[in-house]
Amino acid sequence: MSMPSAEINTESLTKDALSSGKHVFVPYIYKPKQPRQDNLPVSIMDMLQLASEDDYASLQPDKWGIPSIPKETVPSRTNSFGGKDLTDGDAPAPDAAGLDVILMPCMAFDQDLNRLGHGKGYYDNFLTRYCSGKTADGLNRKKPFLGMYRRLFSIFPMTTLPSDHKKL
Repeated sequence: MSMPSAEINTESLTKDALSSGKHVFVPYIYKPKQPRQDNLPVSIMDMLQLASEDDYASLQPDKWGIPSIPKETVPSRTNSFGGKDLTDGDAPAPDAAGLDVILMPCMAFDQDLNRLGHGKGYYDNFLTRYCSGKTADGLNRKKPFLGMYRRLFSIFPMTTLPSDHKKL
């Protein structure tokens, strides 16, 4: 899913993946039901599965113009952590299949793929929760391939992001 005015359009990629039989999960931002003590932000992001091309076509734009999953369909959707509905900030189930690739927007990234996002930390928090889970055999969950995209490319190469890059 992409913000129409600030990010590259991912519509054809999403449609192609769905028509090829791929499992496509899209971001869904919400406030957890219970306050958490493990430093979760007020709002968090889960990845919920799209059922089909028709399901994708039925998404409605949110306040940023991003096609979004209707709230009333969330309980019946598969999440990327191995269950149905929202995770409420929990880590993935040990038997969760996992994600192969995550495409995420960014303002900039350096040669080591350190990412400067849009400032809310949704993807960073999601990746931390995702990677904190263990697999069924007790191993650390493998980080998916991260594909980062931005709309405009800088003229000057950025070799390293500042160490406190979340506050830029």
